[in-house]
Amino acid sequence: MSKKYNDYGTNIPRHEVEALAHCLLPDIRRYFDSEQGKREFAEWKAKQAAAKGDKHDS
Repeated sequence: MSKKYNDYGTNIPRHEVEALAHCLLPDIRRYFDSEQGKREFAEWKAKQAAAKGDKHDS
């Protein structure tokens, strides 16, 4: 039995979401493999860790 597709209220058909993902994924991968993407991801992770630390300090 397969899970029911959840469109999160967008009413976008699954095949359209998959087609869009198929088009965007190569560019997203290239970005995250680039030096800029790696640097920005590291910055984002540091901010997330700091925010998580702030929540535990309360």
